[in-house]
Amino acid sequence: LDVYKAYIKGGGVTMGVMTIILFVVSQGVRSVQDWWFSAWTRRSYPELSNDQSLYILGILVGLMVILSFARTIVFGYFTIRASSSLHDRMFEAVIASPLHFFEEVPLGRIMNRFSKDLDYCDDMLPRTLFDFLQNLLNIMGAVGLLIYAIPYFAIAIPFAVAIFWFLIWAYMPASRYMKRIEGTSRSPTMNTFQTVIGGLTTLRVYKRLDYFQDIFFTTSDVTTNAILHSNCAQRWMSVRSDWVATAWVCIAAFLCLGLKDNLGPSLVGLCLSQSLQLTGLMQFAVRMAA
Repeated sequence: LDVYKAYIKGGGVTMGVMTIILFVVSQGVRSVQDWWFSAWTRRSYPELSNDQSLYILGILVGLMVILSFARTIVFGYFTIRASSSLHDRMFEAVIASPLHFFEEVPLGRIMNRFSKDLDYCDDMLPRTLFDFLQNLLNIMGAVGLLIYAIPYFAIAIPFAVAIFWFLIWAYMPASRYMKRIEGTSRSPTMNTFQTVIGGLTTLRVYKRLDYFQDIFFTTSDVTTNAILHSNCAQRWMSVRSDWVATAWVCIAAFLCLGLKDNLGPSLVGLCLSQSLQLTGLMQFAVRMAA
């Protein structure tokens, strides 16, 4: 939690709040757009002509496009400020460190922090955070529209939340642990590479290249092993989240069949389209959260 607080503080609390507001408003407009399309097809407002309904839909689409551009720009500015702040703080901490710090800490570990870890902050973390917020709000919007179409659907929500909470509880610690092993195992690899480059002539003279090559392969195998297990954990989570999402779609379909006399074709289409969206959104959101 302290890491997230430092990241938000680095990007600016005001910019962070503005980003969240733009995400929520953009998703709200998108949900209203889907609802309006369903209301238009079932003629909920007969006093409006088709041209007027089309104009309203066009306004909603245009507003969603504008809000999407605005949230992307604000989010990009927020993440750039956060990454710059983290880089400056880390650079100042390293520069101000005493001499024994550089004698005790391998050079490869320092290079790994300023290369791979900062690459995560500059590239992977913003994309992951953007996708997570977008998918989370898409799930909330889809569930809201499902409850609007079929109020009985709210009964299944606590069970689905409990199942996903259990899956997250089982998946996220393992995923973070593998990511931590992957990050720490890169330091010996970088350190070995720097050692070989710095003393290449001496190693060739004493014929020790094979020894350091074995060390390099061993450290690389540890990193690759962590990446493999991380991918296996992702597949484990994906399969089980797909089971839950498939059950979600089946429940929605059976409810539509059972309430076919009370639901029109537009509400059935809205319910099925929103439930089908959840099949990919759920597992993707959980993967992004880890």
